[in-house]
Amino acid sequence: MFALRPVGLEFLDSAPVVLRETLKLAAPPVAIFDALAEPSSWNSWFTLMRDARWTSIETACVGAERYVSVHVLGNLEERIVAFERGKRFSFTMLKGTLPAAESMLEDYLLFAENGGTRIEWCLAVAPTLLGKATLPLTRLAMRQIIRSSGPKLEQYAKAKGSA
Repeated sequence: MFALRPVGLEFLDSAPVVLRETLKLAAPPVAIFDALAEPSSWNSWFTLMRDARWTSIETACVGAERYVSVHVLGNLEERIVAFERGKRFSFTMLKGTLPAAESMLEDYLLFAENGGTRIEWCLAVAPTLLGKATLPLTRLAMRQIIRSSGPKLEQYAKAKGSA
């Protein structure tokens, strides 16, 4: 795996590339957050996820680390940088098998809206040469992945909320 430079939330303001998408889901923010915060749930709703699990002793908190395996994007090791139940879930990438970024941060901001949740998703990246070369395709693909995962996330969160 290639090492990436870990970053904090301040990277959202300084990253060379920032992708954003807004989703409106019918499930409440706490239910959406709980789905985001549990790695094993991602297999159920995130379109390309193959595997996701905690790798640190401490879980579900700032500083916790996890491993994910995503079709096309490869394997990643991540660290949680924001963990505010019902409000914000963010992580930085520590290592990856695809050398497309020097630094990367993914951020999910959650807002209660009309009985559901508005998610403001952001992916902040300092791309490598490979990342720059594939950026137009990456922009399109990530937006489509987030949009197609939204209804599945909503369904998962609603089902778990009623369980």
